[in-house]
Amino acid sequence: HAGMIGVNPVLAAGGGRAYRVCMGVQASLSPPSFGKSGILELSASGDGGATWSPWRTVVSQSGAPNGNNEVDKPWPLADGAKVYMSYTRFPPLVASTVGEGSIEVVASHNGGASFGAPVVLGLGQGTFFAQAGAGGALCVSYVHNQVAQIATSLDRGATFEVVAGPQLPANIVFPT
Repeated sequence: HAGMIGVNPVLAAGGGRAYRVCMGVQASLSPPSFGKSGILELSASGDGGATWSPWRTVVSQSGAPNGNNEVDKPWPLADGAKVYMSYTRFPPLVASTVGEGSIEVVASHNGGASFGAPVVLGLGQGTFFAQAGAGGALCVSYVHNQVAQIATSLDRGATFEVVAGPQLPANIVFPT
């Protein structure tokens, strides 16, 4: 919708419902900039996408002193009435954290009507959310210092255990 951009994937389905996510800019930013997005919004459909609920803010960040209010790379996952979203929350630009932010997960156990407080997995960038079968372990992958990280949850997103994966080849560099 107006003022928003979509990122892949913007849609997750489960339990007879579809959920779409948009990443947007805060109205207070002037001029609005996609590089300073501060809102992740969710809308749901129970009729195969013929109609959608109004957009509602799930994650918001504001008030950074230099205007960098970015929450980025949302990745939704739906399992029945459980809806999860992983994303990167970037801090105000600081030399030690340029290119990385806080990897976070929010969970809803009521079809997206409300979400709990974010669970912080660690520093990194980009996220990919997957599940090991319906009702199975939740898995979030991301990159920290060019090393693949995999966080798993066996308790429906309440806690995650992070395991570092293999070092990425030197010729793969993620943009900052």
